Amino acid sequence: MDDTRKAALGAVGKAAFSWRSGMVKSLVCVFVAVGLSMAVPEPSGLSPQGRSTLFILLLAAGLWVTEAIPAFAVALLVIGLEIVLLGNPGGTVAASETGSAGGARVESNDWQRYVATWGSPLIWLFLGGFVLAAAGEKTGLLRQLASLVLSGFGREPKWLLLGCMLLTFVFSLFVSNTATA
Repeated sequence: MDDTRKAALGAVGKAAFSWRSGMVKSLVCVFVAVGLSMAVPEPSGLSPQGRSTLFILLLAAGLWVTEAIPAFAVALLVIGLEIVLLGNPGGTVAASETGSAGGARVESNDWQRYVATWGSPLIWLFLGGFVLAAAGEKTGLLRQLASLVLSGFGREPKWLLLGCMLLTFVFSLFVSNTATA
């Protein structure tokens, strides 16, 4: 292995995620967020839902700054906390307000507004593409396909472009265009 590759692997090893330090950083972020959200004085007019929102904001900011957990996990955590803490006036997900308006039964599931964006077909399309890309990277398929294109079409730009276009064409026969890209 050459020196450049050893140096790159050493740098990647230093940046690798450590569960122990991530847990410590996460707990510190939770305690700081609780402390700061409770430190806001009462006369400010901040409702309990406002305090919960402030807690979520401070926790997310702390987790992002410290990189205690990956950024995508912070985003999912924020949505989950919004559902649990803000989903209903009482703060629980399972409970839903039931009442009657003019004799008709009315049911409120306020938590659904937080997960409505996940129901978008575009989100699932991109997620599927990212999962396929990660799988191709992990299995080494992408590296093999790149070497196949390089060996089969040479190193001249116009032939490389043709090889990439043909490979994309073949992939798009089987998977969506977004996943192919």
